[in-house]
Amino acid sequence: MTKFKEDKFITKLIGYKSYIVNKKILSKSFKYLKKPFFLTIKSKKRISFKSKVKGIKINLPSKLIYFERRFKKKVFLDLPCRGAKKKDINKIINIAKENNLDSRFMVDELIPSKFKKKYRSQWVRNFFNKKRGDYLFVSYQNNEIMGFILIIKKKKILNIDLIATGKKYRKKGIATSLINYTNNKLMKKSNRIIAGTQLNNFSAIKMYQKLGFIRKKETTFCYHIHGR
Repeated sequence: MTKFKEDKFITKLIGYKSYIVNKKILSKSFKYLKKPFFLTIKSKKRISFKSKVKGIKINLPSKLIYFERRFKKKVFLDLPCRGAKKKDINKIINIAKENNLDSRFMVDELIPSKFKKKYRSQWVRNFFNKKRGDYLFVSYQNNEIMGFILIIKKKKILNIDLIATGKKYRKKGIATSLINYTNNKLMKKSNRIIAGTQLNNFSAIKMYQKLGFIRKKETTFCYHIHGR
């Protein structure tokens, strides 16, 4: 029988048990889970769920692709950046809320609306509560925060966990400055920075390519399994 790892972050926000699996599983395994539940499956290959289980709904809200860039010698910043401070939290949360329309949770109609309203806020709060992420940088001008980037570091790999720009500051080079600041601040010759985005997020894909990121071969199919 497949063992399911609980995603405590999602469980707390959605109000019932949430699990995550990073491999292909058989749909008959769902019957061992107590309803209601929410299960995320991330698979490198498309899954064909042949057998049906009563009370189970399966969605494929996103296909994730990944980009990679190696260290560059001290690159130029269009705008100043710095480490986030506790007093920045509300401004950062407001920016995060403005940038949630393309997430896998927002496009899934079976996700409760109360979850959609607060999950990005809690994501940011978890950094300040030391529960998620290793570095949080902001871009600013005249003491106004314009965007932020949240980084998770695993050995020599820096993963962009979340990056967002304030709605009224878009197309001003903010994301570019944040990524280049991360390069200058954290990276050495042996480091790589990884960015993931949805296959249909054309603006993000264009930005990463412009910044010298190379698309990796793998694609992740992200399935949502709802047990009601």
